[in-house]
Amino acid sequence: MTVRFAAPLYPGGRHCLLCGTVTVGVVYPPAKDGDGWLWRAAITDKGQPTDGWEVAASEQAAKNALLARFRDFLRAAELEEVKE
Repeated sequence: MTVRFAAPLYPGGRHCLLCGTVTVGVVYPPAKDGDGWLWRAAITDKGQPTDGWEVAASEQAAKNALLARFRDFLRAAELEEVKE
């Protein structure tokens, strides 16, 4: 399966990182100006979600960090991402 970010269901909603139909992580927009983008991987190479939330300066930085964390899981599980 290819991983992809699903569009938020409503303005200001979370961006879900999906692998097939499974949510493997989420990115939340800032709650107010000056806050960072929150992100969390639900599936990691450690076998469990990370403790707490990570913060990134931008939407793209949060998405890149979440993708990197998921790709670490894929490497640890000896799986490969399928490019469509």
